[in-house]
Amino acid sequence: MKLTKKKILVAALAVGLIATVSLGSIAWFSDTDKVENKFYIASSDDDNPDDIFSVDVWENTPDGDSDPDGYEYSDVQPGDQLKKEANVQNTGHYDQYVRVKITVTDAAAWMAVLGKNADTIRMADIFDGYEGGKWEHGSCEVTSDDKLVFTIYLTDILTEGNSVEVFKKVKIPTDMTADQAAAFDNEFGVDVVADAVQTKNVGNSCYEAFRTVGI
Repeated sequence: MKLTKKKILVAALAVGLIATVSLGSIAWFSDTDKVENKFYIASSDDDNPDDIFSVDVWENTPDGDSDPDGYEYSDVQPGDQLKKEANVQNTGHYDQYVRVKITVTDAAAWMAVLGKNADTIRMADIFDGYEGGKWEHGSCEVTSDDKLVFTIYLTDILTEGNSVEVFKKVKIPTDMTADQAAAFDNEFGVDVVADAVQTKNVGNSCYEAFRTVGI
């Protein structure tokens, strides 16, 4: 299972808006005379890092090392709890709202062993150390290529240079049967991608900010 390091994407959206106050009234200028309000968006899913506004994903391995590429396990057994300390870091120079998407392969096999569907399954069913108070559950979707995609939002602002843990372990169900294990086709994968957006002029929460910028 490989937790893949991702990097950075920067994009900008512009709105044209200027206001002046004259004799107690407000005058709105036309688009020919405007300022740009740029909404900066960073993603850990790109190969062009920018040190001004960026976000990074990494994990602590069982040996205690920081690994940007992820640690792989073999010979996984029912009941195992596999150390996967996924972290997101603000590597830029602005405070950021952070959204994380966790993709887990073999959705049908997971839902069968857990006895749940996309409407009821939650991060805590698969991951240990996931703090519901720190992260807000946004959604869980099942893709056409049989993957579970969890979307979660950091409830606090991630300040410059700081990091936050997403989860600590992957839990293999203790009561998994041989038939259920075979449905995984000998392996499954976990992929973590983080997106970040500036905190200024985009709303009062992480969820609202991503709705504002439309991603």
